Amino acid sequence: MFKQGPVDFDWRGLAPYWALVSKDPSLRAPSRIPRVGDLIDLEVALEEDRERPIEVLLARDARIGRELAAAGLDDRGLVLAWVDRVRSSPESPGQAIEALLRLSSLLLVGAGLLSGALAVAGWLWTGARVPVNVVQLWPALVGLQLVLAVFWVLVRLAPGWLTRSVGDGLSTWLPTAFGALAVRFAPPGARDAWNRFRALDRVYAGLRFWRATQLSQAFAVAFNVGALAALFFIPTVDDPAFGWRSRLMDAGELQRVTTVIATPWAAVWPDALPTRDEILATADSSLESAVDAEAGAAGHSEVWAAWWPFLVASFVVYGLLPRLVLRGVAGLRMRRLLGGIDFDHEGCVRLRERLRRPVVDGRAAGEEVTGAHPGSLEPPLAPLELPDRVQVVRWAGVPGTAEQLGERLARVFGVMVDGAETAGGLDLDADAAALAALRDAAAVLVVVEAWEAPSADYLDFLRKLRGGLGERAPVIVLTCDVGVDGQPTDVDPRHLALWRRHLAALADPWLRVEALPADARPRGAS
Repeated sequence: MFKQGPVDFDWRGLAPYWALVSKDPSLRAPSRIPRVGDLIDLEVALEEDRERPIEVLLARDARIGRELAAAGLDDRGLVLAWVDRVRSSPESPGQAIEALLRLSSLLLVGAGLLSGALAVAGWLWTGARVPVNVVQLWPALVGLQLVLAVFWVLVRLAPGWLTRSVGDGLSTWLPTAFGALAVRFAPPGARDAWNRFRALDRVYAGLRFWRATQLSQAFAVAFNVGALAALFFIPTVDDPAFGWRSRLMDAGELQRVTTVIATPWAAVWPDALPTRDEILATADSSLESAVDAEAGAAGHSEVWAAWWPFLVASFVVYGLLPRLVLRGVAGLRMRRLLGGIDFDHEGCVRLRERLRRPVVDGRAAGEEVTGAHPGSLEPPLAPLELPDRVQVVRWAGVPGTAEQLGERLARVFGVMVDGAETAGGLDLDADAAALAALRDAAAVLVVVEAWEAPSADYLDFLRKLRGGLGERAPVIVLTCDVGVDGQPTDVDPRHLALWRRHLAALADPWLRVEALPADARPRGAS
């Protein structure tokens, strides 16, 4: 029972929290960079907390906050330390997915080494006793890799239609494919956690794409290492011959092509560029008999081997090095994205509020008098840091006019209401006009009837609203209720929980669902 009476603060209890909120960086311990598994476990824990009573969350997080306060953690460190405390088990979904990703990386490296070695061996050990056609081998094993690497870079860097039509699709299906492969044999909990993580790409933008890039480039690097190993090993145990044949190119044209290809290394390794005489000597034709080709190869073995340095340099310059660069860029990008996560979406804001609630001695100095419970113990909305000016949406059915509702919300939240719109009626043009008026608003408060279950109309409107606002603009859905006398009343907690559960499907981290206070006082005011 809530007791009213004089309250004495235990100022000693507030001291550890001062280190947490102090702006002096020297009072805060540096936080570690999170891993993908930490983020997955965080979202799983926040999702589970949605179904727990607020009193249970406050008690648990107050205890954890007191235990962590002495560490002087910053915002990110506090959230990560909390994740470490509430993980379901050492085999949590996030850690399970991390282990699967590491296993996938090892398997891809092994597959790359094997496929690269076999690909080159398949060309060099043809068994036909004829020279290997470099005009076919180079495009198949080197040129294709170069095209894919260039395409990958263009998709990420090119603006306009290419990024929208190709890049967005590549950023979606490729990480999805790798993720589906990684969690195929994972327990159901890990699969559900990965799907939850996928839904929050707007928070952890690019993480899945760059993690998939790391995995794919690990395979590509290993492929080139395996190919180079085969190129060095097979000539030591066999005597492969390299030549060329083409109906569309003569020796002069091929020399010009090889000169362009060899530009990066010609100055430091001139032997890796076949001369015109070597190109003429290694010309092969299907019109020649196999016996003549074999005799020519035997009589001029040093000439037929002139293409080997060219192939080795090509694999290094156009195969291995670009893949090493791409993998390095992906690793740096991953580290930068992980290190730049602010943990500022709705669930983390609420979490930090609960962890940093000050320690108060609630015992009355005099005789305690039983009073009424002031309402929900949930922390107020103030930490959202709403801008000074907001816009309001009155959903059809909410009592009063949009202007009257705007005046009430201005009193409750202490903000300036720039405009109030009405939406959700039968007139679709009115909804479109409301969305146009709300475009680029700093924050939007959407007031709905609590007793009415959220339908597809609500979800569709909120999706379109988010598209117009852009990311990170706060959207607060306020559920309200009125009594039989037409006056505002407190919202049934069951209705509020229903709204929160349904709107969670939007996976919008900067959307909150709250109950509109029945009175006109700002929430948390005395």
